[in-house]
Amino acid sequence: MSDQKLVRILTGVLLDNPSATHVVKNDAKRVARVTYLAKYMLKRAKRKNGLYISADANGLAICYKVMPNEKKTLAEWLDEIIVGFKVIGYARIPGILKRQSYLKEQMPKDFPYLYFWFLGVDKDTRGMDLGIAAELKERVFSDAKEWGLPIYTETSIKKNKIVYQRYGFEIFHEWKMNEKSTMWFMKKEF
Repeated sequence: MSDQKLVRILTGVLLDNPSATHVVKNDAKRVARVTYLAKYMLKRAKRKNGLYISADANGLAICYKVMPNEKKTLAEWLDEIIVGFKVIGYARIPGILKRQSYLKEQMPKDFPYLYFWFLGVDKDTRGMDLGIAAELKERVFSDAKEWGLPIYTETSIKKNKIVYQRYGFEIFHEWKMNEKSTMWFMKKEF
């Protein structure tokens, strides 16, 4: 599958995701900024060996191992700095960094786990019962079981929270970000 198609899928899903687009500067370059974010996510998923692609190439998941006290490489730092300027916008970086710090603080510090970052299906096939999301979920769950690792994630989208719960995830922390928005931190043990 070409990276171009994966970026297209990611971009389409990110544009429909208020939690994801919250970090993106809202200006005339918004679609280009989201596309750059999609390219960054794909690069990070590949670097961390956490990219899952559906058999029909219409969906992908990003879920990778996080090790205790893992340090970022210079390349990862540079990528994040570039994302800061190209996607977030320099004036918004401090607020986004504060949010990211809070998210990171909720995750385990003393044992390895899988971080489930993203699942997306090509918008041309969304709503059709093709089993793409189920296939990707099963592959991620299979790896988690094989490696003996729990899966951690977070979402601020209520319907996603319900789906995660249906698949056995439990809420371990809620963050009331403001009067309209809650972030649910969830985990699944195997």
